[in-house]
Amino acid sequence: MLSILGVGLSRTGTKSLARALMDLGFNTLHWAPDRLSDVIMGEANNPSFARYDDVDAVVDIPAAYFYREIAAAYPGIKAILTTRPVDLWSRSIEAHYAGLPKWLSGRSLDEAVELQKAVYGSDKANRFLYCKRYVEHNESVQRFFAPDRLLVLDISGGDGWLKLCQFLDRPVPPKPFPQIS
Repeated sequence: MLSILGVGLSRTGTKSLARALMDLGFNTLHWAPDRLSDVIMGEANNPSFARYDDVDAVVDIPAAYFYREIAAAYPGIKAILTTRPVDLWSRSIEAHYAGLPKWLSGRSLDEAVELQKAVYGSDKANRFLYCKRYVEHNESVQRFFAPDRLLVLDISGGDGWLKLCQFLDRPVPPKPFPQIS
């Protein structure tokens, strides 16, 4: 049953967080747009967001974007907001979306483009718009979750095992925190 929701947007250390959660023994999904494909493509009317009963954690968009709906479906869920400095994030997200056609095709590409428009307001990496959405998302998440149910984690700034393990009440593993780009 879903108990951890990674609410950080793409390119904020979501892959590193997913690997860390797996290392701590949590069955974790990273990205997983197929779980919300009907919502992303506008095919769902009044959808249920209780779609993660088979995993412990899900990170990255689209789940991070639909945090309110998922939190309503899984009361008591803990949220982890991965962040990074906005200037570094904007360069990384622009490069990420410039490469989409290289690794996606067909319906998967269509879904990624629709998700990009929903989350960031455009399917073109508009720096001002994307940064505005990034800041607004992070602020909104921090207002939404009670402080005891939210961990803000800056993986690029050195946050890692200690903060994560304290939040999840797990022992710190005897290895470096994952750094996956």
